[in-house]
Amino acid sequence: IDQGQGTIFGAKLANTTVSIEKLDAPLLVIKGDVAGPLTDLVQFVGASPLKEPLAFVSSLQTTGHVNLGLDLEIPLSGESQQVLVKGQLAFTGNELFLPDTGYRFKEVNGVLRFTEASLEAEQIRASLDSYPLSLRIDPMDIDGINHSRIAIQGFIPLTSLLAPIPDWKNKVAGGSDWQVTLDIPMQDRPDGVDLAVTAIGDMQGVSSQLPLFFAKPAQQTGTMRFGLDVLADGDMNIRAALSDSYQAYAERRQQRWSVEADSVMLRGKASFMEDFTLDKLMSVDLERLDLAALQASILAASDTSSQVKPQANPEDDVLPTQIPPLKVRIAQLDWNKVRLRDVSLQTHRTKAGMEIDSLKLSGPYVTVEGRGSWQTAWRAPHITRFDFTVTAENLGATLAEMGHTQNLENTEGVATFRWRWQDAPQNFDWAKLTGDADIHFKNGRLQQVEAGAGRLLGILNFRTLLSLDFGGQVREGFAFDKISAHHTFANGNAYSDDFKIESKVAVINMQGRIGLVKEDYDQTITVVPVVGNTLTLIGTVAGGPVTGVLVHVFQKLLGVDKLAGYKYTVKGSWEQPKVTLLDAPPAANDESTEP
Repeated sequence: IDQGQGTIFGAKLANTTVSIEKLDAPLLVIKGDVAGPLTDLVQFVGASPLKEPLAFVSSLQTTGHVNLGLDLEIPLSGESQQVLVKGQLAFTGNELFLPDTGYRFKEVNGVLRFTEASLEAEQIRASLDSYPLSLRIDPMDIDGINHSRIAIQGFIPLTSLLAPIPDWKNKVAGGSDWQVTLDIPMQDRPDGVDLAVTAIGDMQGVSSQLPLFFAKPAQQTGTMRFGLDVLADGDMNIRAALSDSYQAYAERRQQRWSVEADSVMLRGKASFMEDFTLDKLMSVDLERLDLAALQASILAASDTSSQVKPQANPEDDVLPTQIPPLKVRIAQLDWNKVRLRDVSLQTHRTKAGMEIDSLKLSGPYVTVEGRGSWQTAWRAPHITRFDFTVTAENLGATLAEMGHTQNLENTEGVATFRWRWQDAPQNFDWAKLTGDADIHFKNGRLQQVEAGAGRLLGILNFRTLLSLDFGGQVREGFAFDKISAHHTFANGNAYSDDFKIESKVAVINMQGRIGLVKEDYDQTITVVPVVGNTLTLIGTVAGGPVTGVLVHVFQKLLGVDKLAGYKYTVKGSWEQPKVTLLDAPPAANDESTEP
C-alpha cells in the first residue's frame, strides 16, 4: 500500500506506506505521518505494538495537536521478535502531565525523537507553573538498562518541585534555579522503579515549615540534593540532603513510611502509616535528639518564612483518638544543658483516646518515671492526666547542669506529681492545672543567692531558703537535713500547709497560697530556732516567678533582730511583696542586733 490515508482514534494518517517483506519471516513495515490531537496519538500508542516499548508515552495525559512521523517494523511470524520503532513527534504549544509525579508541563514546543529503546531531544521549551524551562532528552544506560533522561534547567518554585508529595506543598515557599533529571526506564527495572527524579539547587530564598530538620528559614544557604523514585501502586523512595545540615532517606511501601535521618538535631529512624491508621503502631527509634536545636530551627523558619501562611483552624487540632499507638526510644536526649539517656514512651489506644503506659528518662543524677492518659470527652476535647515520680541522686548538680542555679549543693530525694489539665499535653497551662504533689528531699546545702536570681524549676522554695541568713551562720551555706511538703493545685494557684525545712539551726514552716497565674502570694512563714541557736533574718522577703515550679520562692527576708520564734505574713506581687510581722517572742526585742 502506497500513499495511503485514513484515521485512527481521530488522528489523520497521511503519506503512509505499508509493506510485507521477507515472506519466509514476514515483517510488516509501516511508514507514515500522523497528525491530530495528542490525546488520540497517546491512545494509539497504548493500543498498538508501541505500548510496551513506549509505555511512558502511553501513560501521559496531554492536550493540543501534534505531528508524528513514524516507522514501524512488526514481526508477523509469531516468533518472539522485537518491534522496531523509529519516529519523531513535533510539539506545538502542547500540555504534558506526568500523573506519577504530578508535574504538569505547559507550552511544550520542540521535536522529540524516539525508538523502541529511547527518547531523545536536543532542545524542548516548556513551562512549569508559568516558569519557563529548557528540556533536553538523551538515551542513558543505567546499570545495564536503557533509560531516557530528561534534563531540566530553570527557576522552579519548591512547591512545583514537590508536586509528587502534595501534603508538603503548603508548608514551603520560594524557589531557586534547579537542575532536574527525570530518568525513564525503557524496560522493567529489577527494583521496580518506573521513574527516577533527581534535583540539585541552591536553597537560599527557600523557606520551609516542614517538621523536624526539614524546617528552614529563607536566608539559610546550602545546596539541596533531592531524589524521588516512583514505583508501582503509589510506592516511592525519597532521598534528601542539604549541604552539611542533614541527609534523610524515606520509602513508602503499601502506605507505610519508613524514614532514616541524620542531622545536627537528630539521628535515627521511624516507621508509620501514611494515614496514621489507628490500629497500626508508629515507632520512633533515635540515637540522639537535640530539643533546643530542633526548636530553634522551627522557630527560625516560622519567623522568617512570611510567604508560608498556614490557616489556623481549631477544628484541625489533633485529637488523641486520631493518634496511633506509639513506641518511642531515644538513646540520648539533649535538653538545654542537660543530657538525658534511655528515654522511652509507650502508649496504646482506648475508645476515649490515648493511654500512656510508660514514660521514662534518666539523667546523670535524676530519673523520671510516669504514666498517664490523653483523652477526649463531651465536656472537653482534651483532658491530660500525668502521674510521675522524680528521683534525684543529686538535685543540685542537675539544676546546675540545666543552668538554673549553682546555689544548691548535693540534695537527694523523691518528688511525686499527680497532675491534670483540660488541654493537650503540649499545651500545659498553670491556670488549668489541678492535682497535687509531694516532695521529700534530704542532705543538701543552700548557698547565698544574688538579687535577681533566675527562675528555677522544681517544687522546692529555693529562693526563700537561699535568702536566709541565720545570724551569720549561712555565710558559708545553709545545710539542711530534710525538706518536705504536700501541694495542691487549683484555679491557677498552688497551696501548701506543711512546707517544712529541718536543719541543725532552725525549723522553717511555710503555709498558704502561691498565685501561679497572677504572680502573687498570700503566705505565712514561721521560723523556730533549734535549742542552743539564735536566728537572725537580715534581708526582706521578696518573691519571684518560678518556671515549672509549684511553689513561689522568696527573694529577701525582713530586716529584724534575733528571733526565737517569729511569724510573718507575705502578701502582694512577686516583685513587690508586703511582709508583716505577726508575732515575736518578748525576749527578742531585748537582744542585741549583733550576732
